[in-house]
Amino acid sequence: MDKKTKVYSVISTIIFFTIYFGIKHLAENKLAGKWATKSTGSETFSLNFMDNDSVVIIKNSEKLSMKYLILENNRLVIENETDTKEYNYLIQNQKLFLIEKGDTLTFLRK
Repeated sequence: MDKKTKVYSVISTIIFFTIYFGIKHLAENKLAGKWATKSTGSETFSLNFMDNDSVVIIKNSEKLSMKYLILENNRLVIENETDTKEYNYLIQNQKLFLIEKGDTLTFLRK
């Protein structure tokens, strides 16, 4: 293999892995960031999905940290040691919809 072919092979391999894992990472982390409900009276509810697979849930002044896992078919599992919740989710027009047994929670990107 000549030098030109080796360089081309290395560069194309780097580009392939960057594109493949970059797109996969972006697809998995569409949730990453802060989401909040519209303020209804004095009650606010927000989610902060972080890149390290943890989510901080804040309801008024209560703060809870949990782990999340994104599954196939737009399913989201949020869990801690005592509780596990599974949702279907949809992100559309900067809105996050969490759907559980017919009930839908709507969050706006902050």
